[in-house]
Amino acid sequence: ELNPVAAIPATVSLSLQQTWTTRTSNFGNTIIRSVAYGNNLWVSGGFYGQLRTSTDTVTWTTQTSNFGTTRIYSVAYGNSLWVAGGYSGQIRTSTDAVTWTTQTSNFAYYISSVAFGNNLWVAGGAGGQIRTSTDAVTWTTRTSNFGNTAIQSVAFGNNLWVAGGYSGQIRTSTDAVTWTTRTSNFGNTAIQSVAYGNNLWAAAGWYGELRTSTDAITWTTQTSNFGTTTIWSVAYGNNLWVAGGYGQLRTSTDAITWTT
Repeated sequence: ELNPVAAIPATVSLSLQQTWTTRTSNFGNTIIRSVAYGNNLWVSGGFYGQLRTSTDTVTWTTQTSNFGTTRIYSVAYGNSLWVAGGYSGQIRTSTDAVTWTTQTSNFAYYISSVAFGNNLWVAGGAGGQIRTSTDAVTWTTRTSNFGNTAIQSVAFGNNLWVAGGYSGQIRTSTDAVTWTTRTSNFGNTAIQSVAYGNNLWAAAGWYGELRTSTDAITWTTQTSNFGTTTIWSVAYGNNLWVAGGYGQLRTSTDAITWTT
């Protein structure tokens, strides 16, 4: 697995009049792997079990994640619950993002992505493993059809689950139990992030590859302007798509035309 290490400029001004301001994360030089929002709170997690919370994204408070020195790869919020997953199949739950309880995930290796949708938690990771849970405490093993290929991202939108991973593998499911193989047009390039917004799916990954789809079945190649730089994350909110990787950042209103 590759580690996303980014050198982000102090302030980046975009043509869409968006300004990025440097904040103090209290992570030091530790990699931040996941940031999520829910219930008026921001939570960020990363390597060495580091976890921070913030109500304004300006002041970040260090919390005890109970991950020890284990990497946190994914943090998500849903149904009044925070869930964090990471290396060695470690998973934690919290109602306030301050006190974290250890749960048994049944994952043999790492959990790369945790997501919530339609009253269901879904976690995916190494070896094509995928689990579902209604409470994030008891996890049920499902067949992802990824074989031994790692799942890097799981997302929910428009009553559909989408999972993407290494070798351009992508799957869809309406219940997170039965997964159908789709053609992503990524070839053997890894998909690192999948997201849904404004009636559109976006998938991004290695070598700046980015695809969009209205149904998660037929995927159209878009020009991300990342060149050959890996896109580690893509997200949608407030009528805007944002994609980032290795210090580079792009924005788009339609996920087709991307501005540096």
